[in-house]
Amino acid sequence: SFSTPPITISHVSPATRAKVATSLLQNYGYFRGNVNYELVSQKNPKKQKITYRVKLDKPYLFDSIQYRFPVTEDSLLRTTAHEAYIRRGSQFSTLDLTNEKTRIVNTLRDNGFYYYRPDYITYLADSTNTPYRVALRVVPDIDMPAKARKQYYFGNVSAYIRQPRTRSARQSTGGRRTELQYTDSLMLNDLKIVYQGDRMPVAPRVLFKNFKFWKRRTFNQSRVDQTLANLHSMNIFSGMKFTFTPRDTTLTNDTLDVRLDLTMDQLIDTEVNFNITQKSNSQIGPSLGLIFSKRNAFRHGETLSVGLKGSYEWQTQKQFGENKLREKKKKTNLQRFFEQFKDVMILILIAAAVVIMPIFFGKDSLNQQHKGSLDVEKYQAQIESLHHAIDSCNLEIERLRNDSLYKENLLRTRYGMSRKGEHVFQMVK
Repeated sequence: SFSTPPITISHVSPATRAKVATSLLQNYGYFRGNVNYELVSQKNPKKQKITYRVKLDKPYLFDSIQYRFPVTEDSLLRTTAHEAYIRRGSQFSTLDLTNEKTRIVNTLRDNGFYYYRPDYITYLADSTNTPYRVALRVVPDIDMPAKARKQYYFGNVSAYIRQPRTRSARQSTGGRRTELQYTDSLMLNDLKIVYQGDRMPVAPRVLFKNFKFWKRRTFNQSRVDQTLANLHSMNIFSGMKFTFTPRDTTLTNDTLDVRLDLTMDQLIDTEVNFNITQKSNSQIGPSLGLIFSKRNAFRHGETLSVGLKGSYEWQTQKQFGENKLREKKKKTNLQRFFEQFKDVMILILIAAAVVIMPIFFGKDSLNQQHKGSLDVEKYQAQIESLHHAIDSCNLEIERLRNDSLYKENLLRTRYGMSRKGEHVFQMVK
């Protein structure tokens, strides 16, 4: 049968479609708009048409918009008010309200409020005072947890690098999920790097440069995202995950320790190309290309590629007769060896080798220059480490001067002082 099954009115569900359309109008500010439908009978009593009628009326506009947040959050939102999605006089839209929640959360999370979420923001709207106008108030949710109201700082930063799990390793363990133990670790400035294997899979300096946040700095989600993007662009990790853990469970805690788990990827790639070519001079033949690529070849995120290409071509018999060579008197191997030196290109290559040899094996060879550049990078890293340590000390001093709660928490947790010695805190001030 070539006919299609009939579509029933119950299958179309016009009442549901009208409700969805009315809700969509209200989401875009047409609060007095609605959508109705009517069933129109046809000559055939078994057929009916559906007519939808849409009433828009005037859209509602935002009138006054007030942000009622605590002092710290309010000052941050005022500095980014020009980025707001809702403005006085613009048409009401639930999409803009959702985007504004996201903007507020991103602004606060970039300034230390790690636990802030869109669910912690409430809109209070009043459309009864002025016709076709909506008075809006943006306030924090009354049930928001206390930790979402606090600003946090980055604590200890550590990176754990795992080696990829190969098929042979899984077979040797009978398919069980067993993790290799971390074998060694090192410190580079405030970054602790723990890794598996005989040596560090990535040069510590390269990993250090990709981090955009550091210890004792205010938590910033954008810097965390930028760090992930930088590490992903290296194209050597198959998995990356950040974990932020409060240093302790006390009410005065404002520090998040950071752990980054990295899993190395399989770094060797192979590409095979096979083609058949035919040229205008009646030559035809196959060609084969093989490319080996080693990512992170020298532990700096670079890619080393080696390609081999071979082809074989022959001329067609139609133009040149049978593909058969005339037999000649065979030459000895010694004659063949000395005949190679009759070629001018061979002589040029020998001369070039004599000139290039000192560059690779001489006193000022590339290897020696490379070692010298590594020593320079090492000293530069030590100098930057000292600068970073000085900046950290200055930041710690500034916090001790201005943050009394931090001083109290530091003395209690690090030096074991109790509330009986309150005069000690006054001495610190």
